[in-house]
Amino acid sequence: MSTISLGFDPLPLEVRLAPDSDFVTAIVAEGGWPPGAQLELQVRLRGANPVVWAATLDGEAMTWNVPAAQVAAVLAARPTQVRLHYREGADGPTLLWASGPVDSR
Repeated sequence: MSTISLGFDPLPLEVRLAPDSDFVTAIVAEGGWPPGAQLELQVRLRGANPVVWAATLDGEAMTWNVPAAQVAAVLAARPTQVRLHYREGADGPTLLWASGPVDSR
């Protein structure tokens, strides 16, 4: 019997956070991002609503610059998972691009 697979398996993702450091990173799309593209990291927490960090488009890069105080607050709330969502324009569907653990060594 054949199987039809629909949908997309999210890519593996690991986000490394340090409580005494800003979280500064970027994802670069060679050739640029489509007009209106959006990325956000959603950090899931134990017993609380997720924290969402939206990326800022800077040329070919989607960048994050989260202050250390916000990083420390997320770590204190015991994150369980991080999810990277992609949207192509304000009216486009929200796609789960990647997911995985938060590493806070």
